[in-house]
Amino acid sequence: MKKRASDSTGLGVLMVDVKQAAAMCNIGVSTVWKLVKNGKFPKPIAFTPKCVRWKRSDIVEWVKTVLHDCTHTHKAGSLRKPAH
Repeated sequence: MKKRASDSTGLGVLMVDVKQAAAMCNIGVSTVWKLVKNGKFPKPIAFTPKCVRWKRSDIVEWVKTVLHDCTHTHKAGSLRKPAH
């Protein structure tokens, strides 16, 4: 029998609120909601109208996708070096 893939913590599916999701992505809470509205961020799961959560694994995959797209969009050397 095959084992199901799970979070390495052994805790099952971990859920995060909007503040935690924003912190994981280093963006603001309002930016999370703007991206959700524009279909560019994973949709949350609504438990009640005022209680929504994201699966942590969805956020991690989204970050990986954004980083992958970012590194393949810019040509080598095209990014500015930080000013000293």
